[in-house]
Amino acid sequence: MARGLPLLAGLFFALAAGIATGHPPPIDPALLMVRPGDSPIILSAPHGGTLPVPGVPVREGVGVKKFATVRDDGTEVLAPMLAERLEKLTGKKPHLVVALFQRKCVDVNRPAGDAFESDKAKPYYEAYHAALAKARETVIAKHGRGLLIDIHGQGADKEAVFRGTNGFKTVTHLFERSGKGALLGKGGLFGELAIRKHKIIPANDSDDKEDPRYNGGFIVQTYGSKGGGTVDAVQLELGAKLRRNPGREAFTQDLAESIAAFATNHLPK
Repeated sequence: MARGLPLLAGLFFALAAGIATGHPPPIDPALLMVRPGDSPIILSAPHGGTLPVPGVPVREGVGVKKFATVRDDGTEVLAPMLAERLEKLTGKKPHLVVALFQRKCVDVNRPAGDAFESDKAKPYYEAYHAALAKARETVIAKHGRGLLIDIHGQGADKEAVFRGTNGFKTVTHLFERSGKGALLGKGGLFGELAIRKHKIIPANDSDDKEDPRYNGGFIVQTYGSKGGGTVDAVQLELGAKLRRNPGREAFTQDLAESIAAFATNHLPK
C-alpha cells in the first residue's frame, strides 16, 4: 500500500488543519492518507497504522476511560481497497481518511483530551479530524446528505461484523427520512451484508442493544447525525477473518456491494 499522499491531498490536509495559524501543520505526510472524493460516502480507518510518530512516546493512558492501544490490523489495507471497489461499482470516488500512524502514539477516535499525551502528536490528531470535517462539509455542499463509515477491528468474534451506531443515534437523519429498514433491511447496509451471509451483531431482526464495547465511538458520534445534520455515520467492527487475508478480498467485495446498494436506495444519485 502506498504511504505517500498525492500532492493535492497533501495540500488539502495542510490547509485544512493549518488554516487557523496560516501555516501547514508540522506532520509527516507519509503518516496520514487523505483522498478527497466526489461521492456522498466517507470512509475512515483510524486504528490500523503501524508507523511511529517522530518524537512521540507510547501513551500511558493515566486517567483515561476506555484506554486502548491495540492496533486494528488489516483495516488500513481494507479501507483503500474498499474505496477502489466502490468507485468501480458506483462511478464515484469516496472520501478516504486513513491513519498510518500508530494508535499507541495518538488515538483519533477519542476526544482530544484522551487522544494524545505529547504536543508533537497533536498536529496528527488535528489533521485527521480536519480531513473528516472537510469531507463532511464537501458531502453536504455537493449532495445534501451522506454516510460516513468508520472501520475498526474486534477480537470477540472472528467472523462477525458488530454494528456501532450509539443506539441508532448516529443515524438519526436516515431513520427519520427512510425508517429502520434503510439500515437493517433489504437495500440497507447491514441488510445487504446479511443477504451475503455475513454475521451481524446485533442481528438485524433482533431488538438486542449494541455491544457497549463496539457501539460507536467519538468519530461516528461527532460526524454522524446524533446532534443533527444530514450525514449519518456507522462504525463497523470487523472480525479477524474479514479484515485479514485470505478472507479480506471476498469480504471487501461484499461490503462494497452492500454500500453500493445502500447508496442506490438511500443516497443522492
